[in-house]
Amino acid sequence: MNQKGVRSQESGVRGDFMQMDTDKGWNVKSYYRFWLLVLGIGAIVLGFVSPSLY
Repeated sequence: MNQKGVRSQESGVRGDFMQMDTDKGWNVKSYYRFWLLVLGIGAIVLGFVSPSLY
């Protein structure tokens, strides 16, 4: 558990799955590789679109 009361654990079956649990009872499940893919594609698109803006 870190200083903000959030526990994070990585699934043993899939290394790309992250689950965070809080003391208040809610949890966050995320696939960080998916978000890296989305950000990467967005950066590539932005790289092609931004030169036409200037």
